[in-house]
Amino acid sequence: MYIFNQYMKENFMNHLNSLHDEYCSLKDTINSSEIILLEKKLNYEFPEDIRLFLGIYRSVYFRDNCFFKFTENTDILLEKVSGYEKSITVEYLNGINPNNNHNDILEITRKYVSIKEDYLKDYIIIGGYTFGDLICLKRTEPEKNHIFYWDHEMLQGRLLYKMADSFYKFIMSIEIVDI
Repeated sequence: MYIFNQYMKENFMNHLNSLHDEYCSLKDTINSSEIILLEKKLNYEFPEDIRLFLGIYRSVYFRDNCFFKFTENTDILLEKVSGYEKSITVEYLNGINPNNNHNDILEITRKYVSIKEDYLKDYIIIGGYTFGDLICLKRTEPEKNHIFYWDHEMLQGRLLYKMADSFYKFIMSIEIVDI
């Protein structure tokens, strides 16, 4: 576990603000009681970095050229994108958005866990990509609070790939790439 200090918070918010599409993202102050209610419904207490995100955004859509590059050794099969091997487009992040089931963390998590319980029962769906791949937050040990990529097209074998050991590191690893 790491300490999410003021310097990290400022860097986190500055970086996140540089990545999102201001016309598509829904920025809205969310009070802590909404976050606490979500935590109760999910039976999970969010780490401070995600609480900060949830307190500001109802959903985030990233610019078209935002990519996450896997840095850890992984056997993930991804196409080379603009010189970046093992990279994925990061399209959106879910938030507390009960008026839009497509971007509500609770509804999306319930939907996917009910369909793919064997794979996703220990995860909260925090984002994804239009074509069906998901970004997931692990809510149980081991690797609690780590961020994973779920490849919906893998029919057998490994479906989940570790992206980062915290939401902060995940956001800070997203880069804008000139394509």
